[in-house]
Amino acid sequence: IKNSSFKDVLDKSISAGEKSILTSDNNTFINSNIAIASKDESTVSVLNNNFVNSILYDIVAFQKKNFYPNGGQINIKHDQNKKIKAKSDFASKIIINKIQIDNSNLDLEEIY
Repeated sequence: IKNSSFKDVLDKSISAGEKSILTSDNNTFINSNIAIASKDESTVSVLNNNFVNSILYDIVAFQKKNFYPNGGQINIKHDQNKKIKAKSDFASKIIINKIQIDNSNLDLEEIY
């Protein structure tokens, strides 16, 4: 997904699931509930995206269906001067500029 704009999305602007592989390149997300989600063994590469006023998270990775042994993974290259609202459950992984963020509990009811 490249050179696109997402505005006022009430759910997830981009949602990858069930072993999907995708790249988000040079996209803009404005007022999304969640800009980018990766779940259930999906991998998302994020390059040169702009996140503005995400309600819950800019990026989130999680396990939704427990028959997948792992959750999602997001690899993001991002301007270090801009803060990212990110959350990853214990079955998932988010790597920002080659550094993995800490995992934490994630309430699925919060994002569904």
